[in-house]
Amino acid sequence: MNAFGDIDWLPPPGTTPDQPLYVIERWFEGIELALARTPAQRIRHCLITARERLAEAAALIAVDNRAAAALAFDEYRRALDTAEKALAEAAAARSELALLLAGAVLEHQYIVATDYLDQPRATRTESLRVRDLAGRFYSRVKALLAPTVAASLFFKEEEVRYAWEVAQQADAQGL
Repeated sequence: MNAFGDIDWLPPPGTTPDQPLYVIERWFEGIELALARTPAQRIRHCLITARERLAEAAALIAVDNRAAAALAFDEYRRALDTAEKALAEAAAARSELALLLAGAVLEHQYIVATDYLDQPRATRTESLRVRDLAGRFYSRVKALLAPTVAASLFFKEEEVRYAWEVAQQADAQGL
């Protein structure tokens, strides 16, 4: 039994930061974000963007393109920052949106941790950036949740913790 048994894995990477059309893709995403009228719409847009950036980073790590992966991770961070700002603007359904964000970031951490051992050993440290960034973001968003709602995330938190523990043990054993 797994707390993440029902998640969608990362989408195909599409255009990546090392490709010329990436700037155009980012431009269109910026327009879509500007057209989002409510904080909830902006948060949902940011979560889609964040997943795409993680997919890009994972694909770039797999081919040892750390510079482009770092750009994708920076865009991932920007998407989360924008979502957090939208959450601060949300009056209606703020708790529901915070739970949505918290759950999504736990999924991101789990996916990255699960894929960690499939990455080239030399590039794995890039994934640790996501773990740390997403962990700090998760802590801030979780603090906005009512204690009973935050407690509902316990099994997912434990699953993420365990996945990273397995990854660290594999690193320690030279796998």
